[in-house]
Amino acid sequence: MRDTFKLGVAIVFLLMIAQIMSCKKEDADTEVISSFTYSIDTADYMKANFKSYSNYFETLAWNFGDNAAIETEEATSHVYAALGVYTVTLTATASDGTFDVYTQTVTISDPNAELTKLVGEVSKNWKLLRDVSTGDYPLEVGPIDHSMIWWAVGLNNNELAGRPCMMNDEWIFFRDGTMQFDSKGDFWREGGIFPGANVCGSTDDMVNSKGEDCGAWGSGTHQFELVNGISPKLKALGKGAFIGFFKSATDIEVPKLDPMVQDSVIYDVIKLTEGTTDTLIVQANYKFEVGDPNPSGYWRYVLVHYDNPDDEPPLPTE
Repeated sequence: MRDTFKLGVAIVFLLMIAQIMSCKKEDADTEVISSFTYSIDTADYMKANFKSYSNYFETLAWNFGDNAAIETEEATSHVYAALGVYTVTLTATASDGTFDVYTQTVTISDPNAELTKLVGEVSKNWKLLRDVSTGDYPLEVGPIDHSMIWWAVGLNNNELAGRPCMMNDEWIFFRDGTMQFDSKGDFWREGGIFPGANVCGSTDDMVNSKGEDCGAWGSGTHQFELVNGISPKLKALGKGAFIGFFKSATDIEVPKLDPMVQDSVIYDVIKLTEGTTDTLIVQANYKFEVGDPNPSGYWRYVLVHYDNPDDEPPLPTE
């Protein structure tokens, strides 16, 4: 009887130990854990979508890192007001007041940042540079090695004032890939291309010395393509489309071509920056003759956009 009693006590004791261990294990298994994942919205790069994978919590608190109001849902979205890097934290709190915090860094960036520099949020207008005090010129031509400048508008000449029909030209780039060119109804009758050369004339008469109608170089709506990478390109697409000056085609000057008016011109993007004055510099390297193996010279164009239109210098006068 005594042995049976001892055995019973031992079994009860073992059961109590097992229950205690089970409770401890259960307590450990139910420790509150905070966790989440996020993704950038495919339709809006300023919007991030968040989903909690927290366990054993009673409440959640999202801090999106930009002083916005705290959110409490398990799945939520947040639209940021500005590009940048944000520290997002999710606090999961259990019923007994214990809590866990999980943190991730969220980067909000424009996947089309270079395009935005060119077109803004909807569109952006560009004109040839009028202020040459910094050593940049609206139009510049020189040898391919850039060892010198052969000629430039505003370099030791009065061509800024002498070519108002070029200096008033305007290119408007739209986010949908459209490029509008506004000639203001006039153009520069370049020597070697047009009769009655080297004066401003009306776009109503754009027949060149060969009898070709070059009216497509006047005002019109075209397309463009911005190609990013190590060697970025800007393509003006459509009959007569160009940027800066119609004289330079993709790899040769147009007097060497028949027809002169091309269906597209491809430029190297030398600079594309944003600021109070945005700057776009494009360049077309050209061969002296059609059969030349390599380019020997370059045409470079500097265009600007003013965030405040009142900052634009007036057209120079004679």
